[in-house]
Amino acid sequence: MTQAVAGLYDSNPVAEWERLDASYPRIEFLSTLYLIDKYLPKQGHLADIGGGPGRYAIEMLKRGHAVTLTDLSAACIDLAHTKLKEAGLKADQMLCGDARELSPLRSASFDAALMLGPLYHLLDATDRAICLRELHRIIKPGGTAIIAYINALGMYRTGLTDFPAFFENPGILPLMLERWGPRHLVLRQPPSRRWTR
Repeated sequence: MTQAVAGLYDSNPVAEWERLDASYPRIEFLSTLYLIDKYLPKQGHLADIGGGPGRYAIEMLKRGHAVTLTDLSAACIDLAHTKLKEAGLKADQMLCGDARELSPLRSASFDAALMLGPLYHLLDATDRAICLRELHRIIKPGGTAIIAYINALGMYRTGLTDFPAFFENPGILPLMLERWGPRHLVLRQPPSRRWTR
């Protein structure tokens, strides 16, 4: 799963950068910025976990935060380097790695965090729990995190909106319910993951 997700974003990081400019995702972007302005501290060190090519990292840097950006996709990290340079901004760190294993980030070292992508791609409850434990570990006591996820109902709704042809096969919905319905739980030990700078 990890390689498939990385491959998806590595194949076209520009599409992920431009995604938030389309009308429906623009609502996601603006509403997330509203939550950021309302709930995150006005300054401090922010971790943007799974931040892709840096759309939110740039917004946080403009607001005066120190930012560490991580993403599974090396191509998205490369594009983030370019976009931050174009904007005249600099992140503290930009790291390529898995949100389930944030060992390059010290415990209790961030005032706040964003995790707006990884939980979309983690299908196993165990993997989601590992990811959230790592997020909790890196945030200072009393820190704040904004986390995005999509539940099964949301996944079906998004699918019907974004790729309706997928549902032309009448057998796909039962297959999805079996695979990603509320009873789906797989317990396994996560493989080791490497980080690169």
